[in-house]
Amino acid sequence: MFRRLYRQRRRFAVVTLFLTVGLLSMLANGWAPEGDALPLDNWITWVSIFLASLIVTTGLILVTTYVLPGLRHALETMTLTILITPAIQHTAATFGTDVGSYVWLVWILTFVALEHLIYGPHLDRLTFALPQRRSRFRTKAAPQAAWAALAPLAEHSGRHFYPGTRFETDEDGSVRAIYPLKGGQTYQVERFMPPQVEAPHLYAARFTPAETSAGSGGLAGETVIEITPRDGSGSDIAVTEARDAAPIRRHLQLWLDDELGDRTDCMAARIDGRHDWSFFKHQFPSPAQGGTPVPA
Repeated sequence: MFRRLYRQRRRFAVVTLFLTVGLLSMLANGWAPEGDALPLDNWITWVSIFLASLIVTTGLILVTTYVLPGLRHALETMTLTILITPAIQHTAATFGTDVGSYVWLVWILTFVALEHLIYGPHLDRLTFALPQRRSRFRTKAAPQAAWAALAPLAEHSGRHFYPGTRFETDEDGSVRAIYPLKGGQTYQVERFMPPQVEAPHLYAARFTPAETSAGSGGLAGETVIEITPRDGSGSDIAVTEARDAAPIRRHLQLWLDDELGDRTDCMAARIDGRHDWSFFKHQFPSPAQGGTPVPA
């Protein structure tokens, strides 16, 4: 449960920063009620604004983590709007335009513009490689059971941690993975080039999206899954990924959500039969749509 909150630590830091600077900018531009303006040359003002930002951000993160997860990506856009709007007001004033009477309209328009710019397809031509990421976790399962739940191989269809996943081996030795989504439609189809397999300890392969767009789903890259038996029982697992050029919005989504860490939280919960608190699970199909539990 708390790991779900931990995975939002980067968003918490970014939102707190944007909100703190935005509130300070608002005060500097005279947005405080007349007679109640706080002096910006006083350290008490800075601490007060920072603490207020921490409290507000904590509340927002808690709500979007546990109650309204679909809105979490709006937090950075909302607080960036708070940061930018005073600058827009100041710039308008230098040209003799007072936006004070309809500043809320400016806020709304700025939020909509930023949301479309950051998380829309407009900047998808600007791509950057994602650096290698690595996430480790432990499971009570033996290496053979963890291997069946994690390695994309044809014999693991129906046993993968992602419910309803089908794997098909092509003539060239590559593996085609079909991941379903809620509602029955295909979420993502990936092709794993002929993998390096050392069952049940190592799986390494390059993967490419087969039927999805880089902005909405898969990205080409490389993955390595290492499974090491623990003394006594259980397994230590390390998942390493590196992805090729990705648009800015995918960078932000993957980084702010700590997506690989969240996904390995999902893996661990599914393998061990525990309650899954990850965000990743929200795209799973229901049991009626082909979702099946990972076998013990």
